[in-house]
Amino acid sequence: TTATERRDARQEIEESCELLRRKREIEGEFDYLRRQMIRNGGV
Repeated sequence: TTATERRDARQEIEESCELLRRKREIEGEFDYLRRQMIRNGGV
């Protein structure tokens, strides 16, 4: 592999990690909102 290909691969991995982190944050917010609704007698 060339140096450019290695750099691209590392960048792809970093972007994937960033997306996963953001996904977990969003899921955590939804979880929190759902618990709030249940506590308030919602669905």
